Amino acid sequence: MLAPLVGQWTSRLLSTVFRPVTLWLLVTLVSLVYLYLSRYRSYWSSRNVPHIPYRFPFGFSGWELVKQTYLESNMKLYWKAKEAGGYIGFIEPMGPALAVSDPELIKAIMMTDFDHFTIRKPKSIAEHGVQSKMMTNLHGQRWKDVRSTSTPVFSTGKLRQMLPALAEQAAAIADQMVLESKAHGEININQLVSRYTTNNIISVSFGLDADSIRRPDSVVASKAAQLSQRPSMKKLALLSLISALPGCIRKRFEIRKFTKNNSGSSCFLSVTKRIIQERRAHPEKRRNDFLQLLLDTQQSPKPECRLTDDEITAQCILFYYVGHDSTTHAIAWAARLLAFHPAVQQRLQAEIDDRLPPISDAITYDTLSSMPYLDSVLMETLRLYPVAQLSRCCTRPYTLPGTEVTLPVNTMVYFSPYALQRDPDLYPDPNSFVPDRFRKELEGARPAHAFLSFGAGPRRCIAQRFAMLQTKLVLVALLKRCSLEPGPKTGGPWPELDPSAGTLVEKGGTWLVVKSR
Repeated sequence: MLAPLVGQWTSRLLSTVFRPVTLWLLVTLVSLVYLYLSRYRSYWSSRNVPHIPYRFPFGFSGWELVKQTYLESNMKLYWKAKEAGGYIGFIEPMGPALAVSDPELIKAIMMTDFDHFTIRKPKSIAEHGVQSKMMTNLHGQRWKDVRSTSTPVFSTGKLRQMLPALAEQAAAIADQMVLESKAHGEININQLVSRYTTNNIISVSFGLDADSIRRPDSVVASKAAQLSQRPSMKKLALLSLISALPGCIRKRFEIRKFTKNNSGSSCFLSVTKRIIQERRAHPEKRRNDFLQLLLDTQQSPKPECRLTDDEITAQCILFYYVGHDSTTHAIAWAARLLAFHPAVQQRLQAEIDDRLPPISDAITYDTLSSMPYLDSVLMETLRLYPVAQLSRCCTRPYTLPGTEVTLPVNTMVYFSPYALQRDPDLYPDPNSFVPDRFRKELEGARPAHAFLSFGAGPRRCIAQRFAMLQTKLVLVALLKRCSLEPGPKTGGPWPELDPSAGTLVEKGGTWLVVKSR
C-alpha cells in the first residue's frame, strides 16, 4: 500500500526540483553565495602583497577547515608567513586577514601601535547577552574602565592573602594523587588537576565551595566543567560562515550558541545574581573574592568605575573560562615533561627541598619567589604548550612598518604562539625540554615578543600571576612529597594531541605514576 504512495511522492518531488524555474533559482542562489563569499579573493593580489590564494568557501583552507585541527591551521599560517618574510595575507569569510610571524611586527601590532588594534575581533560579531559584557569582548573606554577596575584583585597583596587557602588545596590534591596512584597504579593528571583549578577559581571568583577535589561529581563542579567545553571545528566553520553574512541577517543568529555551553553559563548567571542579592541584603557575609571586589565598585564616586550586575557576572564567568583550562593543562604538561626528564625533576626537587626544608611545611609567597629553577621549568613548559592562536582586529587604517601595505579597518591579524615558540631560529633544538633557556641571564638572547603564552601588550592575560601561583603551588606540593614517572598508559615522550580540542591537550588524558619519595 505504501510503495505506490512513496513512488508518487518521489516522482512529484523530482519533477518539482528539476523544473527549469527551480533549477534556475538554485543556480542563481549558488552563484550569489559564491560571489559574496569570494568578493575579496583579489584583495591582496591587487595590492602586490604576499598571500595565500583564495579557496571557496572558507578562504585559504577551503573545505579543509572542517577537517583541520586548530593547530594544523595555525602552524600552516605561521610557516607561510615566515616563508613570505614575516607576514602573509589571506582571505577568510569575514574579509582580508593577515598572519604574522616576525617578532618585531608582533611587538608593533600588540604593543607599540596598540591604538590601531584595540580589540580581538570585529564589533560586528560581538557576543550577545552577558557574554558581550566580558572584558575580552568590550571595546574602547569601557574596556579600559573594566580592566583597570578588575586588575587589583591580582595584585601582590591580594595574591599573598589568597596563598594560604590555595596552598591548602594544593596539598590536598597532591595527597589525592598519591592515594589514587597507589590504588590504581596510574592516574589521569588532567582530571585530578582540573578538580584543583575548579575549586580555586570557583572560590576566588564566585565565593562558592565546589568541593571538587573530594567530590568531582558535585553539582557546582559539574556545572563548572560544562563552562570549559569547547566548540567543534564544524561548529567553528559554521560560525565562520555566519560571520560572513550581511549584518541584517547575521544579527538574527546568537553567536554564543556556537561558542559557549549554555547550560553551564545559565547556571552561573543565576547563581551569581543570587549571590549579589544576598551580599547586598547581608553585608556581614562579605568575602574577599573577585566578585566582592567588583561589587564594591558600585559604591565608587566615579561613575565610570561602577560595574553593572551584568558586567560583574560576566567578569566572574570569564575568569573561569580563561583560567581553568589554561592552568589545568599547564600543570599536566609540566608533570608529563618532568616524568620524562628525571634529571630536571631531581634538580627541581633539590631546589624545593633547599627552600622548603622538612621542618617547615608552610609555603609562603616569598618562598615561591625564591625558586628560579621552578620559574624556568614553567616557562619552558608554556613555551612548548601555549595557546594555539591569538588575534587582534584593526580598528584604524594601519601601514605595516617599513612597507606600503595598509590594513583596512576590521582586518583580522593572527599570531601562532605554538609555531612561534617552536621556531628553531628563535629557540635552537625547539622540541627539546630545556628549562635553562629561561635563566635570567639569557633573557636578552631572543626578541622580547618571541614568547606569547600570556599574550602581549595592554590586552595580555590579566590573571597571569594568579595562574602561575596556582601552578607553582601544585608542583611544589607534589614534588616535595612525590616523584613522577611514566606508566603503561603514558605512551612515549612525544604525546599525541587531541585533534578535537580547542587547546593543546593530550588525547586520552595525561596518565602518570605518582610515587612517594
